[in-house]
Amino acid sequence: MGGICGIIHTHRDHPVDQDLLHSISDTMVHRGPGGKRSYLGPGIGLEMRWLPINAPLCEPPLTNGKDSPIWVVLDGELYNRVELKAELEIKGHTFQSGSDAELITHLYQDRGERFPEFLVGEFAIGLWDSSQRRLILVRDHIGVRPLYIASLKDALIFASELRALLKHPDIAREIDWLAFSEFLTFQHTLAPRTILANIQKLPAGHIAIYRENKLTTSAYWDLQFPEEASKDLNEKRHVQQFREAFKTAIKRRLGSGTPAGAFLSGGMDSSSIVAMMSRLNTQELHTYSGGYRDSHDQGELSRAKIVADHFQTHHHELAFSHQDYLEALPRFIAYMDDPVADAASPIRMLLAGVAKEEVPFILGGEGGDDVTGGYGLDQIQKRADRLRRFQRLSKWLRCTLPALMSPFLPSKLRAWLNRGNRDISTINAEEHFAMMWEFEAEEKRCFFPVLREIDKTCHCHERTREIYAHSHTDDPLSQALYFLTKTWVPENLMMSADKMLMSHGVEFRAPFLDRDLVEVSAQIPSRYKIPHRANNTYVTKNILRQAMQDMLPDATLRFPKSPFYVPTTEWFQSALNHYCQDVLLSDTARSADYYDVKQVQNLLTRHLQNPTQKSSLQIKLLLFFEMWRQLILVA
Repeated sequence: MGGICGIIHTHRDHPVDQDLLHSISDTMVHRGPGGKRSYLGPGIGLEMRWLPINAPLCEPPLTNGKDSPIWVVLDGELYNRVELKAELEIKGHTFQSGSDAELITHLYQDRGERFPEFLVGEFAIGLWDSSQRRLILVRDHIGVRPLYIASLKDALIFASELRALLKHPDIAREIDWLAFSEFLTFQHTLAPRTILANIQKLPAGHIAIYRENKLTTSAYWDLQFPEEASKDLNEKRHVQQFREAFKTAIKRRLGSGTPAGAFLSGGMDSSSIVAMMSRLNTQELHTYSGGYRDSHDQGELSRAKIVADHFQTHHHELAFSHQDYLEALPRFIAYMDDPVADAASPIRMLLAGVAKEEVPFILGGEGGDDVTGGYGLDQIQKRADRLRRFQRLSKWLRCTLPALMSPFLPSKLRAWLNRGNRDISTINAEEHFAMMWEFEAEEKRCFFPVLREIDKTCHCHERTREIYAHSHTDDPLSQALYFLTKTWVPENLMMSADKMLMSHGVEFRAPFLDRDLVEVSAQIPSRYKIPHRANNTYVTKNILRQAMQDMLPDATLRFPKSPFYVPTTEWFQSALNHYCQDVLLSDTARSADYYDVKQVQNLLTRHLQNPTQKSSLQIKLLLFFEMWRQLILVA
């Protein structure tokens, strides 16, 4: 599917402006070039665009009968449609089409507001029940598809993209400065906030109900982790269950009779996807990789070619220059529309432009690290194990002797001992992982005077602690995985993947974020996800490695983790330096008066003289935000 939108007025005798509804929808034509269908009723208007991926879905009905009170618009795909349809038919439901939207109307009639709990897929849903005059909005469990909401005095508007909502004349273009603070900290905003004060995004795994001018939001799904003290010793069983769930996740996302595509970096995640697609006998499998023409580091190209050759895919390589990247930036900013400072997004967009010529959808490995235990998450496991070993020492050595010698011990050693003697369940993963910001709190206030009054309470630290508290686990690795799955995955990775591919009318599918696979992985104890081996090393992605060891080339299994690298540190010092200055120090930027110009000038100068990864990240955040402000907010 492609894109959805709707307008509902509190009063049924207030007709929806059909031209306005079409204008909102037309902003998203790239999400659904296959066509659109609308529904207009008393005080309500819905519209859905779709991608022409499967022929039976080319004219998807929005309801299940001529006189039905239920209408649905859907962005995305359901992957358990066959099972659900069979269950409903046994209960007497009759279907007029193979449309997922029609299936949802029947499911709602059968199970009411609980219907999202039974769905497996990647979706954003708008359901209108005219008999109760209520609108139900749903975002999928992990947040693969976006959904934005704007509440006005006597109306509610929703759409798949933020800039589509800006077509409504009553939506003010006012920045939410706390959301801006989140952007500077996390490189994206945290749901339900967006960068604009009166537009929200529905959090992943949530349902919102609008009735009688009141909007209520609640979670219908959450991650559950096991007690890490569990005596479960059957690692092989976990590997087998994961492999079966992974195979099912891939199979669900392969079209019938259509060529399939995959982004291929040559790392464990994307290579595992290609391996399983090949095992499932995908007849026409296209893979896409990107690298750089003007760099000695060819990025992922060499690793990807090993995998592509091994599985004999139709492999496509695209080499980019800094000029290609520069020219792609404005288009990337426009289609991202709610700023996300992901340097790899323009590359995804360019690759999607190549892929659209051969395939209607792409499978990607995004989310793999966050589900299976990758990144630098081994450091959390390592620190937790050190504390556990330290606490096995006798209390006399850990507490009594240090207390007697306290006056003679250095302050740092005393602090380390005090920390080591804490109850390990109180040592939250945030202390190790999430508090490493691109802009520290005081830095933000120096660069952005507006935040001195607005963000006095260290809002981002509070939000982080709230999310960790909701994980309901004392295990540090599980806490970190929960935090990533609730923040980074839906609001950075998925926002980028969905919007960059949809900018070319290509659908993104994320097998690692399959609901069943995520639930299976969450139940695997942390000691199996990142185990400590005899040679004093920690193995990231252990379960995935074991599950795929008989399918992947040996070289792929041995490769160390190497995330896709965009050389912004070098480019901001050379090829893109003048561009950054032209944008950040322009009269337009200065007139906004939201940052300290001298601080920005000093940052650019420091980066020229002594480039660091941190200064590069800070420049990227400032550049992407200011480009967004000029292209979207004041356009």
